[in-house]
Amino acid sequence: MSSAFNLKASQHIGTAEGKRYFNEQHFTESAPRYDLATRMLSLGQDRSWKRKLLKILPPQKSPRCVDIACGTGDISFSLAQKYPDGSILGVDLTQAMVDIAEKKNSYENLTFAAADMCSLPLESSSVDILTGSYAIRNAPSLADALEEFNRVLAPGGLAAFLDFS
Repeated sequence: MSSAFNLKASQHIGTAEGKRYFNEQHFTESAPRYDLATRMLSLGQDRSWKRKLLKILPPQKSPRCVDIACGTGDISFSLAQKYPDGSILGVDLTQAMVDIAEKKNSYENLTFAAADMCSLPLESSSVDILTGSYAIRNAPSLADALEEFNRVLAPGGLAAFLDFS
């Protein structure tokens, strides 16, 4: 890890590839401080917002859930708890975030993988519930991300997102 993060967003976010690169570098660098930063940026409201997001998800016996841009795993862990007979996959662009989430994971029905939300390693129509917290704004291409979410969602599947704006 470098001692100073010196990428400038304005030099990278003009293209999908540039934004993906910037996000990968930024979130790799910030992974150890991500939970604290999220709490600070939300003025301490993130836990409450995440509880509300989980509360609106439908009761299901054993859904296949995917949490995109899972970060260090907060929503993924809550999904694993809410759906103990479900299969939960937390996906993040950066291996650094996945590593932190894996170290915190105590759920047998939850796995993590490093992958781009615009190219998920999933079969078409295979996901019952797709969540993302503070994720969509970081999509390299919003159109590509939404198209990918639509591809992986099963008929009748649900997508629920939480973001700052």
